[in-house]
Amino acid sequence: MLLFRETNNETSYSKLTERLGYRGAGIALFREEPKGKFSVLIGKRAYNPGKGKWSFPGGGAEKGEPPIKTATREFWEETSIWINNLRPQYISHIKVNVPLFEWDTFIFLTNSHIRFKIGHEFTKLGWASEATFKKLDLHFGVREAYEIYQKYRKEKFGLG
Repeated sequence: MLLFRETNNETSYSKLTERLGYRGAGIALFREEPKGKFSVLIGKRAYNPGKGKWSFPGGGAEKGEPPIKTATREFWEETSIWINNLRPQYISHIKVNVPLFEWDTFIFLTNSHIRFKIGHEFTKLGWASEATFKKLDLHFGVREAYEIYQKYRKEKFGLG
């Protein structure tokens, strides 16, 4: 059974997963556009897991590395964007727990039109509009992050 839960206080992986399982994290970067629209930075995976599917930049944790550090490091490696310099508004944190597998997705919001470079993990990387995003073949967990972002927009701005 998969468990996606929204949280603001997770700072580490479980001790069991740290010793025996897979730990990873990524960043879903949403950009607000004029007229209530938005786009999201997303890439088409070059390798398994999920080869050919669209996902957010992210990857595996190094030993003892907390989830947010993993997410920012992996984001840098795959986009050449240092998230700390963006000053995005923190929105949410999604935690996925399955036995011996933990994944954290940190959702950020920006108004910036930033430049990026495609790292080796993706064959394509770019800003996808909401309409385009809905048509993509998405990797595990990406739709859940999108739905949480939509909920946030509706509650905060009255936008769907």
